[in-house]
Amino acid sequence: MSEDADVIEATRDLEDAQRTYDDTLDRLDDLASGYEQALAHAERLEGELSGAETQVEEAEAAVRDAQARRAEQIRQAYKQPGVDLLRTSGAFLLAPDVGSALHASAVMTTVATETAAQAVSLHAAAERVVDNVANQQGIQAGTASAMQDLRNLTVVFDDALEEAAAAVSAAEEALAEAEEDAERQQLVSTGYQASFGYVPPGILREVTLPGGTQVMTCPLGQPNGFIDSWGFPRSGGRRHQGADMFAAYGMPQFAVADGYIRRVFHNTLGGLSIDLIDNLGNRYYYAHLSAAYVTDYQTVTVGQLIGATGQSGNAAGTPPHLHWQFHPGDGGPINPFPLAAALCR
Repeated sequence: MSEDADVIEATRDLEDAQRTYDDTLDRLDDLASGYEQALAHAERLEGELSGAETQVEEAEAAVRDAQARRAEQIRQAYKQPGVDLLRTSGAFLLAPDVGSALHASAVMTTVATETAAQAVSLHAAAERVVDNVANQQGIQAGTASAMQDLRNLTVVFDDALEEAAAAVSAAEEALAEAEEDAERQQLVSTGYQASFGYVPPGILREVTLPGGTQVMTCPLGQPNGFIDSWGFPRSGGRRHQGADMFAAYGMPQFAVADGYIRRVFHNTLGGLSIDLIDNLGNRYYYAHLSAAYVTDYQTVTVGQLIGATGQSGNAAGTPPHLHWQFHPGDGGPINPFPLAAALCR
């Protein structure tokens, strides 16, 4: 093969490796977007379902109260032998379905016309139960569908993360071979590599943050996928206060900057977690790890291996990911997406 042909082939190999890498990250970001949207939808429905259940309970309580008042009024107005009015009144709550309950309410209305206002009140309360139960059932169906969609997407995402890790590994090997070939053919002198966009794991970048400027790196190995999910709904009425960065199980996690480990700990939500303080005084919270390779108060350097990606805490059943928070000046969290994107893309 001629030298020109070798250069062309090396260039093509480099471009193929770059496309593979870019396509993989794009796909993971798209999957992360789909997953985050599905999770947010499911969490919103869970919140609506809780509200609907409260409405049903309140409506049923109103019915019981109206039923009790109605029974007492009937008892006082009609003390005729052989008529068990309390049981007639209580038929509403003992009815096998809402239709029967409404029928029982209608029967009660005919028993005492002079107490019609109370009967109408009871009937209206029963209708509120009907409406609220229907609303609750509709939300329950939507929630079940959303959760099934989420489970299906989790399976797809899990497989995609593993495939992406393998694809990028293969692309990195091809890239290394292509670069060696390019060097042999003096491709560097053409300036091609200067414009090559591949971002290998552990690349260092200078970043200005509160407190000053420092060298930083992506906290998670490549490939990974994430979007701006700041403020998305979470269980218990919480709002998302970090970036969920999805990657294959066991994917290495790195010290984002020079600093020290304040603590390695477990909690209910975050599972195995790490708090890292950089030399500027900013704090970074890493959660849902499968392993930690550092200890409390240990000094770390930028890019140092500190943990592995997992599903601990309340991430069980989700695609493996790093929940990453950024606390400038060790204060409250702010949206970490811009910093994560600057370091990892």
